Parts: sequence; C-alpha cells; structure tokens
Amino acid sequence: MSNLRDILSGSDVIKSALNIVKESGQKAYLVGGTIRDILINSRLGNDYDFAVQGKGIAFAKSFAEKVGGSFFILDDERDASRVVYGKEFQVDFSGVKKNIEEDLRLRDFTINSMAVPLDSLFNNNMILLDPLGGKNDIEKKVLRASSQRSVREDPLRVMRAFRFSSSFNFTMDEELLNQIKKYCEELNS
Repeated sequence: MSNLRDILSGSDVIKSALNIVKESGQKAYLVGGTIRDILINSRLGNDYDFAVQGKGIAFAKSFAEKVGGSFFILDDERDASRVVYGKEFQVDFSGVKKNIEEDLRLRDFTINSMAVPLDSLFNNNMILLDPLGGKNDIEKKVLRASSQRSVREDPLRVMRAFRFSSSFNFTMDEELLNQIKKYCEELNS
C-alpha cells in the first residue's frame, strides 16, 4: 500500500483535484484503472477517473480552470465529464449516485472497482476501498465481473474482458466466461 500511496501522492493531477476538494468541501475519490495499473505495473498512467460526491460536472469545470484544460460533458444525465490538458492527460469525472461503495459495485470488473478517497491520500492512513476484492484478484491474476449483470449491462465489456485478460495475462473466472457465453448466445437468437 505504501507503493500505491507514494506513486499517487507524486501526481500533479491528484494534487490539483485535492485542492478542489479542499476549496469546495466535496468528497472525491480516485477510482478504477489508475489504481489497477499501479497495483499491476507500479506505474502511473495519464488516464485518471474520479468519482465525486455531489456534482461531478461542476467539480470537473473547476478542475479544468485550475489546470488550464479543455472541459467536455460526456453525459449530462449521468453527471459525467472529461478534462483534457497538456499533450497527455485525460481526466474523467462522474458524480456518485448514492454512495461510493454502491458505485464501485456497478463498475465492470473487480480490478476496476477500487477507490482511494483523496483526503486520505496525504496522511498516514491512506484508505483503499475495495468492496469486491479487486486487489486480491490482481494478486491472483484473475479477471472477475463486478456483478452477475456486468456483461449484459454493457456489451463492450466482452471486448474489455478479452483485452484485460490478454494485456495483463489474467485468467477469466468461470462466472465471467458464463456471462460472456450467455450474452453471445442471446445475441444469436
């Protein structure tokens, strides 16, 4: 966990987001692939995802102003937006629907269903929220769906499952393979 904390605390993207947390009083979480990639490869990429308690779009606008980035609304109804800045950074923001743990359970795979509250990052007790055991799945090199409806809810997750499995050399668990097979059979009927 200290490696995760050390890598995250050196990121200017995260520092800028934390400043907005302090200014706005909103709670924000780093979620998904950024955490996954550090746990797998011990490196920080240039694609960040944040879940924000409150208004995600408003938070993203503040972030874009702070870093001088370009702001785009991805889905107004789902409170999702993106900020692109510099030649390399893509930062996505979404509003938390009810609570962070429920939002994590709605994600595609357990390895993407982890979060770090930003306000915990720069103190001695960084918290890793991992309600579905994604960290353990990374250690075991297993790809599992976050729910029994994961593939049905978003058909692109079939392609993502094969991409993640191949990229990370992970084995898909039996339940995920059954979901993919069932979904593909339904498409053929």
